[in-house]
Amino acid sequence: MSQFEKLYIIGNGFDVWHNLPTSYQCYNCFMCKNHPQTHDRIGHIFNRQNANLLWSNYENMLSQIDIVELVSRNIGNWVVMSEKNFKIAFDTLDNDIRSHFHEWVNQIDYSMATTDRLKLDTNAAFLNFNYTNTLERLYEVSPHNICYIHGDTGNNALYRPVIGHGDSSVGKIDQSKKDKIHKIVCDYGEHPNWTTDLEDFFEVILMETEIFLTGLKKDTKYYISEHQDWFNRMDDIKDIYIMGHSLSTIDAPYFTKIRNIAPDAKWHVSYYGEKDKVEKEKIFHSLFGESQKRINFKLFTLDELKVAK
Repeated sequence: MSQFEKLYIIGNGFDVWHNLPTSYQCYNCFMCKNHPQTHDRIGHIFNRQNANLLWSNYENMLSQIDIVELVSRNIGNWVVMSEKNFKIAFDTLDNDIRSHFHEWVNQIDYSMATTDRLKLDTNAAFLNFNYTNTLERLYEVSPHNICYIHGDTGNNALYRPVIGHGDSSVGKIDQSKKDKIHKIVCDYGEHPNWTTDLEDFFEVILMETEIFLTGLKKDTKYYISEHQDWFNRMDDIKDIYIMGHSLSTIDAPYFTKIRNIAPDAKWHVSYYGEKDKVEKEKIFHSLFGESQKRINFKLFTLDELKVAK
């Protein structure tokens, strides 16, 4: 397989620049319109005051689940469930979190895209963090040049997108929350017939919720390993263009991987507006823990690469 000298790293801002309705705010509208009950039911588990916050800032908010609220809202149903259905309830919650996102991505209307295009080397390599296949549809980039690091739902209606947060502290329930959950169980005063007593029921709840919470984290090490053959083709990279990516800490391991493979490459990082320009420079260097003197780095706007008509 051929090596590449240029790499584009594509984030959601790339699709938004093309006028595609791919922001999390658009996802929030989709959920309100198509799945209002799920929007409210799951949304409030992540934020008691405002269900919209989950759907409008999706991946980042996945680390903010209110586990006490989850137990409070569901304990009445869990008590009368069989052990099998109790576990299925957590699987259903996880499925709703992922499946509706998948459904939304697959209904995005590419005919809404602007006719404007960016100057791209379509023979370069593309590390695509988006779940859409905009590069193939609008630029005719070969799929062999694209690494869909978190899945390509645009090409496979059955493929589940890889979604999750990057907060490594999420997974274990702290003692204060355990105490609140324990009080909810004791105050309710009933337990399923497949548990021995309230204490047993409490321990089962903790176990299943910790499994669920752990599953919401994005396993970046695994996905890097899964695409190792693709990363091996990056040895000759001289220029790296980050286009429309927020540089979120969730994806920091991927940038570190590329930095290690191509330590002498020049980085070109897109920004949107003056406030974002200041933030991007600060965040970019914090990703690697390096001073500006040690890394070849330049900021630009996507409009600078707009093809003249």
